[in-house]
Amino acid sequence: MRNFFLLIKLLLLAINPLLVNAQEDANLDLSLEEIMNRNVVDMSIEDWVDLDNQAINKLSFYGFLNFNAEKVFNEPSLDGLGNTVYESGPFEMANPSFHIYGGSRLAENFTVFFNLGKDDDNIQLVNAWGNWKITDMFQIRAGRQYRRFGLFNERLDQIPTYSGIEPPELFDNDHLLLPRTSLLSIHGEKKMGQSTFKYLLTTSNGESGAEKKVLPIGWDLRYATSFFMIGASGYTSNLGSAKSQSTVGLGEGSPSAGILPWMTGDKYNVFGIFAETRKGNLGIKAAYFTASHDADRNPDDVITLAENGQLNAAQQARMLNPGADLTALTVADVNTNGDYTVNTWYLRISYEINTTKGKFTPYLFLDHYENPETIGSKGFGGDNEAGVADDGKFFKPSLGVVYRPIEKVAIKLDGSSHHYEFNGKKDSYPEIRIDISYMFK
Repeated sequence: MRNFFLLIKLLLLAINPLLVNAQEDANLDLSLEEIMNRNVVDMSIEDWVDLDNQAINKLSFYGFLNFNAEKVFNEPSLDGLGNTVYESGPFEMANPSFHIYGGSRLAENFTVFFNLGKDDDNIQLVNAWGNWKITDMFQIRAGRQYRRFGLFNERLDQIPTYSGIEPPELFDNDHLLLPRTSLLSIHGEKKMGQSTFKYLLTTSNGESGAEKKVLPIGWDLRYATSFFMIGASGYTSNLGSAKSQSTVGLGEGSPSAGILPWMTGDKYNVFGIFAETRKGNLGIKAAYFTASHDADRNPDDVITLAENGQLNAAQQARMLNPGADLTALTVADVNTNGDYTVNTWYLRISYEINTTKGKFTPYLFLDHYENPETIGSKGFGGDNEAGVADDGKFFKPSLGVVYRPIEKVAIKLDGSSHHYEFNGKKDSYPEIRIDISYMFK
């Protein structure tokens, strides 16, 4: 059953949280369908919150509750003799999580927004920003904010609003391409008849904090009509030549941005293109991203990885010099040139089916990710996916369905199959997931 992948996914939304369309003589709550008719693709936080149309000084709230569980079957690993063995994981249920969003229009051209979230046992202020609209084409947003990057980064907290349970691999927390948030942005939009052009420039501190000679820059351009959107996003960890460090040290888990913890320094650039279209009940999303890293490995950290058995044969060949004795490594045995490139793409297809019992949205997702530098151990900063593969690549098809019995409830069921080269042969393992979320306002 290792080739098995399952999925039915269906659920949710008509998340018309907070959306208040303040007109001259009436306030009107917008349904999901009405929002989609306004802006079928490229729905940002502002589209959901509709801050521009709120009455001045009215504070509005919305949010969702979320529960999910998953089970992994027949995942391959190595025994003490180097043989492949298979073991299924437990049925793992996560603690319920929630997000509460709030926004207010404090003045004609000034709005504020916050996002309070709970994940596992931690409650934190995820986002908090103010936006000053000088003109439609020139706006300044200051504060912690999800950067506009590709099709999903701004929406990942809003689980009921998109098909699927897991994000595309470039937004997986175990191998992020870049920081998900920024602290300052300049953005704007220009309406041209039935189409809209948007731009965004962002900056923040370096990944390990504020650093001299380090100025990260992100950007996003997109053009949208009522039925399709195309765009490009990019990021550089520093406009200059200086290199930054990871958000975590070795042994502290996976980083929350793009620099791996066994690097003494890294300067990298990310670029990607994406497109989204909707025709009738059919929706299609696709993207390709690449990240090129100019990095230097820390010799002591590489020795720690090698001595603790965290490196497979391909990783040893990358990180160690030819002829290195694994039983008596020294810093001279380490290849400190850590340059590498990450490539990833995805295709997501969904179709809405309306019935008297609710709305069903079956979907098919295809995700490919390759990273020759990452390792398998999450505790040491790896991802247990590309880092487990012999060649640092994996392909993950998913099949699922979202069921929306009512507008504000989404029940999602899906299954994936991980395909990669492992221990010298092609291998795979399946997993299934369920997600239930409720939208409130």
